[in-house]
Amino acid sequence: AFAAWVNARKSAPYDIITALWVSDYVDPENWYGDLITDDYRNSHFKNEDFASLIKKAKVATDETQRIETYRQANKILEEQQPMSALYRETSLWLVKPYVKNLQPDTTLRLYPIRDTEIVR
Repeated sequence: AFAAWVNARKSAPYDIITALWVSDYVDPENWYGDLITDDYRNSHFKNEDFASLIKKAKVATDETQRIETYRQANKILEEQQPMSALYRETSLWLVKPYVKNLQPDTTLRLYPIRDTEIVR
């Protein structure tokens, strides 16, 4: 049944579907590349202008130009709306006042403590 479902998503257009996506790292490429351009989730979204902008952004060496290129691509997504985020999880942290330099990684929910100090 699962294989049939996967194949149906690849070949049969549908009106609506729910899917989960979690970024591996905080960067537009992680969303626009795999999720939309490469059709990882089988959205069947095709737009040559969008794909061209993503290819350009992937190889850009100037960070300002790279971000601007992603903004242009995002404008296409806003206009055509191939998908919508329903919600975004948040993380709440309770930290004692004497715990200093704790920098949670909200992307992968890691708890790096390399620079964390207990100061009493």
